[in-house]
Amino acid sequence: MENQITIANEVIALDESGRVSLNVLHKLSGTGKTKQPNNWLRLESTQELIAEIQSSDLRTGSSDRCSDLCIAPLVTINGGNNRGTYAHELLAISYAGWISPRFQLQVNQAFLDSKKAPQHTQVQTKTLVDTQEYIELLRFKIEKLENRKPRKAPKPLTIQEKSTIKQLNQQGIHYRNIAKKLNRSYSAVRAVIREH
Repeated sequence: MENQITIANEVIALDESGRVSLNVLHKLSGTGKTKQPNNWLRLESTQELIAEIQSSDLRTGSSDRCSDLCIAPLVTINGGNNRGTYAHELLAISYAGWISPRFQLQVNQAFLDSKKAPQHTQVQTKTLVDTQEYIELLRFKIEKLENRKPRKAPKPLTIQEKSTIKQLNQQGIHYRNIAKKLNRSYSAVRAVIREH
């Protein structure tokens, strides 16, 4: 396992044994307190999964597999800068699935990507994604600015418009309705009414 994985363009450092912080995963998921790691760890199915990882059946086999599974699959650090719950990648994926199927797919992909590509390639990819997102954002902003109607100073009211405003006001029509009818601002219509 590499020293870090990338999920949603966030680089997550792994501990010295390659475990990932469930607390960081929870934070990245953007879910509330109901999806905190402690709630997941209380589930019977979670305890069964931990027991299965710790079982001798999974620890036998190739030395590569043992080196990965012979570490404690779950560690909780209560103090210091690195406090939190750290879990083996199989547990981290299961936790992500408990949060949501979509988040599980993101975590699965992050672990697959970390095994495929060297870290410098991931950093370059992250930069390209960020650059591409930035370019798309700029294009969107430019399009919005181009489509925005230019603000011009309003033309002064003509004598006829002022006369119409006064007549409509005398008929009891509200100034807002007068403004809509004449396609003028509320403040311009109010100013004429106040003059009168």
